[in-house]
Amino acid sequence: RYVMSVFYYSLDGPNWRQATGWLDPEVEVCDWINIECDEGDHISSLESENKGDNAPAMLMKGTIPSELNALTDLKTLALSNHPIEGMAEPLENIRFLELDQIQRIPSEVFEMTNLVSLVLRDTKTDGGPFPTELGRLSNLADLVLSANGLIGTIPTDFYRLSKLRFLDLNNNHLEGNVNEPLLNLPNLEYLETRDNKFTGPILPEIQNHEHLVSLDLHGNQVNGTVADSLFNISSLQVLDLSENQLSGSLPSSIGLATKVTYLDLSSNQINGTIPTEIGLCTSLTTTMSMSTNNIDGTLPTELGLLKNLGKSSGLFGQYFRC
Repeated sequence: RYVMSVFYYSLDGPNWRQATGWLDPEVEVCDWINIECDEGDHISSLESENKGDNAPAMLMKGTIPSELNALTDLKTLALSNHPIEGMAEPLENIRFLELDQIQRIPSEVFEMTNLVSLVLRDTKTDGGPFPTELGRLSNLADLVLSANGLIGTIPTDFYRLSKLRFLDLNNNHLEGNVNEPLLNLPNLEYLETRDNKFTGPILPEIQNHEHLVSLDLHGNQVNGTVADSLFNISSLQVLDLSENQLSGSLPSSIGLATKVTYLDLSSNQINGTIPTEIGLCTSLTTTMSMSTNNIDGTLPTELGLLKNLGKSSGLFGQYFRC
């Protein structure tokens, strides 16, 4: 109760409009709003999301206090969309940390080596280079750094994170070779780098990636052809290469993408015809888009085999003979 009282006053608790149970001597701490406890009545999770309305019910301001380290069973701290300024010291027991829209990326985070999941989305900074210190967090499996205005390239030290499975770098200004995250993070399952400035053709070595489930490179500067290697990744289910600079014709190896449910190749410079092997992609159920390219020729009848394809699919902006 003492620790949570310190938390309350450190983050402007007296001005929270809705703080059900907080500091009420007749209410157990485990019944305070946004607090969850384990079976032993130890605080295990503290989660609060500011919905962003004009008069938020619980708007946390200030610095996360060091007293939280006394809660050895507290593993999840998720404080989304609050104007929090930082933290007093590293929180050594936390495994899952989410601090969306915090005023800055706290340097203390880089000392929290037990972290498994880290979400720092849309921090109120003016951008800056990719934090090299993230390479210290060797236990990270999930990392979200979207919409932070990050610039430059991904530092080599970052690729020490061999356990990383989910990486979201969407909506930054990052540059560099598009292949590096996949070649250096062999356990990645989900890679999202939408709306950055990654370049280069996709290399054949990518096909050796054994775990990749989803690859989203929308809105970068990836060039070259649509590589055979992409369709040789047997685990791949989602592929979005839209709004890049891809050219050349589609390879017949597209027929190897038998697990892909979502395929978006729109807004590139792809030409030639659609391979008949497209009919082998029977797992396509949500989207297949090739619109705004230079694809022509006759539509293959094999498209009729894709009976489960959703209505959001499109071949608009092409010229076909029927």
